[in-house]
This record gives sequence, C-alpha cells and structure tokens, in this order.
Amino acid sequence: MASRARPFCAISRQKAATDFQWASLWSHAAAVTDRNFVAQDNLGQAFITEENLAEALRHFQAAAQIDSTDPVAQMGIGVLELRQGSRHAAIQHFESVLRLTSSPRLRAYALTNLGSAYRQQADYNLARDNYESALQLQPDTAVALLGLGLIAEKSGEPAHAADYYSRMVALEATDIGYLLLAHVLEQSGHADQAIRAREQAQQLSKNLDDAQRLASDLLAQ
Repeated sequence: MASRARPFCAISRQKAATDFQWASLWSHAAAVTDRNFVAQDNLGQAFITEENLAEALRHFQAAAQIDSTDPVAQMGIGVLELRQGSRHAAIQHFESVLRLTSSPRLRAYALTNLGSAYRQQADYNLARDNYESALQLQPDTAVALLGLGLIAEKSGEPAHAADYYSRMVALEATDIGYLLLAHVLEQSGHADQAIRAREQAQQLSKNLDDAQRLASDLLAQ
C-alpha cells in the first residue's frame, strides 16, 4: 500500500533533487493505481515544493474527488488558496481538516495554517489563538512560533518576538529565522546579539539576499 508523505504547513522547503525523484515515484503510482488518492496527495505536495502550484492543485482536487474525507487533500487545497491570497476559502479548507482528522500532527498543521490566514487578514487575536492551540498539540511546530513572533512584532512586543524567534530557530535553524531574530534584536537595541544572529543566517544561507527578501515579505504581511 502507498505510504503518505509528511503533512505540511504553508511554509516549507526541501531539496529539489529529492522532490524530483518523489514526484516521479508518485506519478507512476497514480498512473498504475486506479483512484489512488494517496498518490495524488503526494504528487500535490511534491509539486508545491517545486512551486508548480497549478499542478499541485490539480492533484489535490483529484484526491478530494476520490475521497471527500481526505484531510491531506483539504490541507493542500487550503495551502494553495492561501498562497493565492484567497484567505476565506483557505480557512474553510483548514476547518475541514479539523473536522476530518484526530491526528495531533495534522490538526497542528491545520491550526497553524489557520493562524497564518487570520494573521494575513490582521485578525491577530484569532491568529494567536490558533497558533497557541497548534503548539499545545505539537510544541515543535516551528511555523506557529514564527507566526507568534510576527504578531508580537506587529503588537510592539519585541522581547516576546525575540523569544518566539529564538525558540523557532532552536527547532529549525534557517536563514530566514535568524534574519527575523536579528531584525527584532536590532529594533530593541541588542546590537551584539543581532550581529551574531545575522552571522548565523549567513552561515546557513545559500542566497542571503533572497532570504532577506522573504523575511521582509513576512514582516510586511
């Protein structure tokens, strides 16, 4: 029987070579297995990682047509709606995930994505509630910590933001995470710590300018 890929949040990056092999594997599975919603889900996740959003949506929709109770398909469609700025539609899909599964990991991802949708529409109280609920289920949900850090910055709470970002990079050390930490440390007058955080970002990054652009985009949301 085909195995599921790991569920996903709205922000994720994986190695392109692995993704190509993964997409090829699941393309074959979908081709030879009639109405294989698991293969469709895995193809959808692979195409998201490759930034081929139209193909990703096609496969998640196919999975949902095969099995309307498939929470991974609902999650995938919601992630793509959120990427396209359709926050209301995305919220409906993430809420469907919560109705369809009891899996703590999948529910934590859905709550995190709900938090991101509400944060992007500046409903910070609902965003915070969903991020915190995600962390209660799965304390290692780095994207929920990211979201709480961004909300803390928007709310003029740099110390709380620095704490959330520090916890995030302790779980997942990324260039974007350290750049966000450096930014809030600079804003709160901790210049030496900010320099060290930026140095960590530079060591981790393959393209620091691109990472800085993405960090700036997050801060501007």
